[in-house]
Amino acid sequence: MLERNGESYSERMLKYLNRLSREQKRILLLKADGYKPQEIRKYMQLTKKQYAEHHAAIYSERNVSVLI
Repeated sequence: MLERNGESYSERMLKYLNRLSREQKRILLLKADGYKPQEIRKYMQLTKKQYAEHHAAIYSERNVSVLI
């Protein structure tokens, strides 16, 4: 997960990604690829609550603050 499409991530992005769980990283990549929440939930077999919890963690101030 250190590269995507042949491009390396910045140090800040690596720090952000290291704070996320495997499932959260997967959700983030699927969102970046244009999948809708319903599609992601179905693909990953997540309940709405599980998806909402992962989504909240992905965009939490604690995690996102390392990108600024």
